[in-house]
Amino acid sequence: MAAREENKRAEVDEVVGMLTGNLEKISEHGKRADGIVTSMLAHSRGGSGERQSVNINSIVEEALNLAYHGARAQDQSFKIALERDLDRTMAPRQDQRQACPA
Repeated sequence: MAAREENKRAEVDEVVGMLTGNLEKISEHGKRADGIVTSMLAHSRGGSGERQSVNINSIVEEALNLAYHGARAQDQSFKIALERDLDRTMAPRQDQRQACPA
């Protein structure tokens, strides 16, 4: 009886873990989509030529994530470990907003 309850508990824990992982992915993809749509809207409105401060590291991160997920969409068996060694002390740069995806 105790083993049966333990098996049920393990199954519930597994389902909860899977659902938590799915929710994290949904949130991640939602944020990515929001960034893309925001960038597309800014681009479609044309630019006033106004320059804004952009974080190069976030642009690199977004490009890496898009490339990785694009490769995974084409081949589900694609696996790679991305190692990032970004300069976290780099100051934001001035650039036109519509030219940058994030």
